[in-house]
Amino acid sequence: PPTDEDEGVLLRDWILELLSAVVQVANSDQAPVHLYCYNRYDQKVLLESLKRHLDDISTIPAFFDLLTQSPALSQSVISFLFDELQERSNLGLTCLPLHDAARRLGFDWKDDKYEFFSLFRARMFDNRRTVLRESNGSLVHVDKSTSADDPRKVTIEAASRFNSQIPLEYMYAAWGKLPDSKENSKILEPFKAVDTEAIISFASMRVKALAHIEKWFKVKARFIDKPLMSLPEISQDAFQSDLRLALEEYLFMEHHASLQEHLLSFSLPVDRRVQSGRAMLLKHVGQIERNVHLFKPEFTSIGLDPVLTMNACKVKEGDWVVMNDPTDPQLTANKIKNGRLAMVDELTPTRVVLQFMDNVQGRGKLFCYFHNSRTSPQPGNLYVIDEMVDELNADKVLESLRNISSNLFYKWLIKTPEQRSLTNKEFYQQFIRQIDAILATKKRKLTNSQRKIIGETPTYPLALVQGPPGTGKSYTLAWAILARIAAASVQGKTCRVAVCCKTHNAIKVVLKALAEAKQQLSGFGLAKLGGNAIRDLQVYKIGGEDKGPVIPGVTLLDVYNEKASLPGILGMPNVVIGATSGGLFNLMRYSSADGKHVDWNSKPFDLVVIDEASQMNIPEGVLAGAFLKKEGQMIVVGDHRQMPPINAHPWKEEEKRDIVETKPFLSLFESLAERGFPREALDESFRLHEDIAEFLNDNIYSKDGIQFHSKRKELITQLPAISDYVDAVMNPAYPIVVIEHTEHASQQFNPSELQLTEPIIQACVQYLGLDGRNGIGVVVPHRAQKALLCQRFPDLAEVRSIDTVERFQGDERDVIIVSATASDPDYVLNEADFLLNLNRLNVAISRPRKKLVVIASRSVIDLLTSDLEIFENSILWKRLYYHYAPDLLYKSAYNGTEVFVKGRHCKG
Repeated sequence: PPTDEDEGVLLRDWILELLSAVVQVANSDQAPVHLYCYNRYDQKVLLESLKRHLDDISTIPAFFDLLTQSPALSQSVISFLFDELQERSNLGLTCLPLHDAARRLGFDWKDDKYEFFSLFRARMFDNRRTVLRESNGSLVHVDKSTSADDPRKVTIEAASRFNSQIPLEYMYAAWGKLPDSKENSKILEPFKAVDTEAIISFASMRVKALAHIEKWFKVKARFIDKPLMSLPEISQDAFQSDLRLALEEYLFMEHHASLQEHLLSFSLPVDRRVQSGRAMLLKHVGQIERNVHLFKPEFTSIGLDPVLTMNACKVKEGDWVVMNDPTDPQLTANKIKNGRLAMVDELTPTRVVLQFMDNVQGRGKLFCYFHNSRTSPQPGNLYVIDEMVDELNADKVLESLRNISSNLFYKWLIKTPEQRSLTNKEFYQQFIRQIDAILATKKRKLTNSQRKIIGETPTYPLALVQGPPGTGKSYTLAWAILARIAAASVQGKTCRVAVCCKTHNAIKVVLKALAEAKQQLSGFGLAKLGGNAIRDLQVYKIGGEDKGPVIPGVTLLDVYNEKASLPGILGMPNVVIGATSGGLFNLMRYSSADGKHVDWNSKPFDLVVIDEASQMNIPEGVLAGAFLKKEGQMIVVGDHRQMPPINAHPWKEEEKRDIVETKPFLSLFESLAERGFPREALDESFRLHEDIAEFLNDNIYSKDGIQFHSKRKELITQLPAISDYVDAVMNPAYPIVVIEHTEHASQQFNPSELQLTEPIIQACVQYLGLDGRNGIGVVVPHRAQKALLCQRFPDLAEVRSIDTVERFQGDERDVIIVSATASDPDYVLNEADFLLNLNRLNVAISRPRKKLVVIASRSVIDLLTSDLEIFENSILWKRLYYHYAPDLLYKSAYNGTEVFVKGRHCKG
């Protein structure tokens, strides 16, 4: 086998020969260069090998950067034929490996010496089989008696082949490294017919297959003016990383990926878009008031089931959408993007209310678009609404990045600030004792970790607080904020606080906890401990179109219509203002001298608190910290073990050197943790049963040095005898139950798991009296499974108690059922990065207060892979099954599938 040194020589020679060939073909130092790979995995393998030798081969670095250029920043020089085939062809293949795709397009896999189709049949060309299709639709094997022209003959995909790589067994056979095993001789023998010369010839033939596929595309973007590239510069290296530029690149590349994905969706017919859950077809009923219109969802005219379609619908109240006339013959994907902008005010299976937002336009903006406000809905006509592509806050974030010079938080990202001395430590201890006295009347007390966060983090210019599930992050933050305000007051200083979160719901949670804590201190009149400042404290919330119940003690602030009051509010010595990062931008914009432009040198805030920072990206954090005083402080709260920001661009596969070095795609919390900022952690869960907390500690939080635990021992009540299966699953003594089954053919929906789930839900509803709002929840990975469950349990669907992991984050129930759904071994392996993701599993199993039920196929539990990250994630499933569910409680064949119910008796 070749060594690392051999690989370096191979790469150097290949690049030099490639560049030489380009120069010969171009016959000039300037040429329009474009490269083709079959798929992104091919590019990844090449770039990983290049990275291994960047320090050794001087001609590679700039060539490496060339291969990683993004079309969001400049014209891309690389295309992926796999993506083109997926978007522009229908080859009738479930999988689309190079060898199958080329063959379907007429490529002949043989040359003068080799018939590659036969020579490399094992694990490459063996996935298509000829069978006989009987009149009843069944398939039977072809035998010797079958005639060559039998009309029943059909060719089918008999095995999944997602990978286009040459299996390693061929190379090991050529090196003479395959074992001489009699037991496995039948499996290994086909590989031994191949030698090194044949493999090199096959590799050459694969390049010809790429050229064949590229030529197959008749319609090409010939209108693009391909810029000429200086070929000598490709071998030069002038790389320097710049965090600010990397953050800008992140914004542009992320938006570009999202835009392309949306345009691809918009190009589908209306029924397909509605069926996907990303669009709705509406019939206009009438106008309610100016710019507010009533519609009725329409399904039957496009042949869709109303219940299933609504259950799979991703559109929800509060979403921004674009409305278009589907009968417009000139309606293109790009035109859909520019449809009339609206917000969904109300959404039910029979009623949709849209508020048109014609005042929001994208003139002069890079991430927002012009919208056609002339489409006026007429009663009885049909209209389609799709997801909005605009990113309303991205231009604000970009402006903050381009006005970075006075941004204290950005400077901290470049260089971690030193710890400050705490001159009033005794004050914080007295304040904590006062909190204890108040809580003692309710038989509660602060935990040691909460005391530390309230009393010791003021020494840090920026303090990270990690909050695992159910540890009372908002509750702790509320006391920490009030302690800072009180401390500043007794020293005669101001304490203006900005509470910033990704979503308005998260802001409301923090402000509600703050208002309640303030109320508890309402009788706290000791001036020496800042009682007067807390009593007079004003709390505001900006934006969000709030229609829910008003939070007592919190004033809603419309910064646009209340401009005159803003300077006075920002001038208060003590004030708390809750807003998204975009809301803070608007506050500073409308409070400025001209009311139009942000004064980036204005720094009113003494303390900036960011909650749910694991869902916020770094550029949003830079904007949130832009208005912090020079001597100010920040508290950043999150948990990088839960769901990260949702990104459209495949950042894990991104190889641009500045992106790899600066990692602008990480969540704000994870980025700060990697930079070494001091971190405290909440360690006691007030939600989870102690056994579930123990599992999370042993497998997740111990890695962060947290002794995560719970003192909760409460279990569900004993049910009457129902059936052996349900009795085993709902046994109160087993807070964690795993249901393993042997079904192995499902991908995005699983009828077997549906049947296993149904009686559990029925028992919870009928005998435990659990409802969907607070009692029971079902977590699934895919909307197809969600739709089936919602159809069976409409009451739970109505309150969104059956949903994906992303929608369940921050929520909790007495009983949580997690349905893994996928069981096809090849599909599980191919989607393992998504299905087995540690963060997803952590969120899913940390929602229940009393009982966790996990339903999964043996394919998921016993998955084996050579991918180290996926293997580590799969270990979590194995430990859940083998270590935390060792006792067999039930075993049977359930509707033709073997079912095993396992658990571990609770310690109590």
